[in-house]
Amino acid sequence: KKSICTGPDGRFEITGIQGKVLLVDILKEGYNRTDNSQGDFEYAAFYQDDFYVPDPNNPVLFHLHKLMGAEPMYEFQANSEIGFDGRPVVLDVATGKLTENGDFAFSLRLDGHSERGPDYTLLLQAQNNAGFILTKERFPFNAPENGYQTEMAIHQRATDTNYNSRQTFHFYAKTRNGKYGVVWFEVNVPHIGDMASCNATIRYNPSGSKNLEFDSRKWINH
Repeated sequence: KKSICTGPDGRFEITGIQGKVLLVDILKEGYNRTDNSQGDFEYAAFYQDDFYVPDPNNPVLFHLHKLMGAEPMYEFQANSEIGFDGRPVVLDVATGKLTENGDFAFSLRLDGHSERGPDYTLLLQAQNNAGFILTKERFPFNAPENGYQTEMAIHQRATDTNYNSRQTFHFYAKTRNGKYGVVWFEVNVPHIGDMASCNATIRYNPSGSKNLEFDSRKWINH
């Protein structure tokens, strides 16, 4: 194991190490790792597609995510069941509770059934002037100003090649009070039965700031 520092331009080179595979992991205070902050390089098996030949004119690029500075924030966990009768489970982002009145309603509709599993529709609806933006960001730390939507439907047919009885997604949340959070949601639809399990992780910034960077040292309700 060897540690080195980059130059002021972020460049570095590694010499004087022998072995079949080189593993590189990049760290910097004030930054988070990303999917592209580490790598492995094959040096022995030249016949393999991933055999690496260093080229100083074409350096490997690594990426880190710069932290903005976390603010005090809530984090909640919520678990429930959703029936196929269309009756919604409603999430209140500010409290992290599943209640009758809140920001987002999740509901399921059974559209049919086969040996492979149920055909179903999962519906997400914002209510009380709330809104959401789906995101695939690994670090959903900065809520957008605009572009929030109010409804989304996921249709699954058991005969489809990409059929999945488990749905997971996360979204930026703008609450009915105009404040911001981020929600990770998962629902598991059973092969047999009339109730699906669901769970949510919610982070909520009570200040009204769009900064959703999380630091466990500033976790309000911990």
